[in-house]
Amino acid sequence: MSDITDDILAELLPRALTASELLRRPRLAHVPAHIVHDALDALVDVGVLVALPIERNDSGYLVTGIPLPAPADEPAIPAFLLK
Repeated sequence: MSDITDDILAELLPRALTASELLRRPRLAHVPAHIVHDALDALVDVGVLVALPIERNDSGYLVTGIPLPAPADEPAIPAFLLK
């Protein structure tokens, strides 16, 4: 999953994109939509991305670059993203 998060961040660094736009990018076109959405949610949860509501079923995502500190008993990045 870390390859997917790397691809998401590489696509989002130069500009904000919606989830739908990310799913059409060549780096992520082969990844199932639910995996991309799970990765986006996790990156929002740790503060690497901010979600911007765009449409009813779509959000834009912008890299903040500053992860939120995790509680002492939790890793900063969820374990499933590190695999």
